[in-house]
Parts: sequence; structure tokens; C-alpha cells
Amino acid sequence: PKVNIIDEQIEVSEEKLIKIINKTAGNIRRVVFSGGEPTIQQKQLEVVMRTLKEQDPVWKFEMETNGTMKLLPEVYFQLNQINCSPKLESSGNQEKLRNRPEAIQQYKSLYLDELMALQFKFVVGPKTFNKDLKEIQSWQKEHNIPSDIIYLMPQGITEKVIKEGSLKLAKTCQKYNYNLSTRLHILLYGSKRAV
Repeated sequence: PKVNIIDEQIEVSEEKLIKIINKTAGNIRRVVFSGGEPTIQQKQLEVVMRTLKEQDPVWKFEMETNGTMKLLPEVYFQLNQINCSPKLESSGNQEKLRNRPEAIQQYKSLYLDELMALQFKFVVGPKTFNKDLKEIQSWQKEHNIPSDIIYLMPQGITEKVIKEGSLKLAKTCQKYNYNLSTRLHILLYGSKRAV
């Protein structure tokens, strides 16, 4: 179903978000900032992370990003992991908007300096499989990224397509020492939102 982005958005202050996280987290002390693109709101998210850690230093934070914006130092010192999903040509995004080598190199440096965990996840389409794989390998070589932090995930919104894509990607991941990331939420709940 088509999503109306306006219906999905809410605006909250940093203070309100901290209250929401504390109320819903229960015993969990890990927050994953996802998007849209959370790096657009880095300064606000830094306040949230810093405040939560002041309340309880065991909090851990991950950020899911498309890899187009560098992180501010005050932000990356709070983060434990970056989950970066660079867009491929098959996404329809223009290369100048989706390819920002300076951001990728920063994430890689933070990882190599052991400041945080890092993974790069690529969505591979069933109709663009070979082209996507060739582009991923070229991107990997261009940025000198180790295979063991690359994850491939099948594109799709039905259980059948996800299973077929996962089987095909499993062989590719074994061949190139990549990781397989399936779409567990679709396998469990179908294409429902907010599960």
C-alpha cells in the first residue's frame, strides 16, 4: 500500500523523545535511530543520546543511514554502531545524491579505529540482481571495504519473494564472504507497517 509520508511523521522535542524512549524501553537499553535519514537531525539526537547516558551509562545507540552525510564528532562519540545502507543505481536516486565517498570513508575510519561497529547493507532486487551485485563489488573496491561487514538483503514485500531472494543471495554471500540479511519482519508479519 502507498504510504502518505505526512501521516507517518510526528514532531517531538528532544525532551519528549527522551520520555517516550524511557517509557517504552522497559529493560532494553539500546536505541536504533532510523529514518528517513537520521543524520539530518544529528544535533538533536546527540542531546537525546547524551541525556539518556547521563541517566544510565549502559545505553547503546545505533544509527541507520544512507551514507550521504558525515557524522559530527559529538554524535559519533555517542554511537556504538552505524548501519549504513548505500543506495544503488536501481533505487532510482541520482549518483550525485547517493554517492558521498567522504561520509563512507569517515564511517570506515571510525570502524578501523575501533570507535564503533559498522555494517554496510545493500538491497538487491530480483530483476536487477546481476547489475546490483556488480555495482556492490565495484563500490566495495572503490572504498576498500572488508567483505565481512557487507550485508546483502533481498528486495521485496512478500514472503515468497523474500524467501526466493534470500536463497539466491545465500549462495552469493558464501561465494564473496558477505553476510545475508533477510527481511524477518515480512516473513513474520507480511507487509504490515509498524510491527
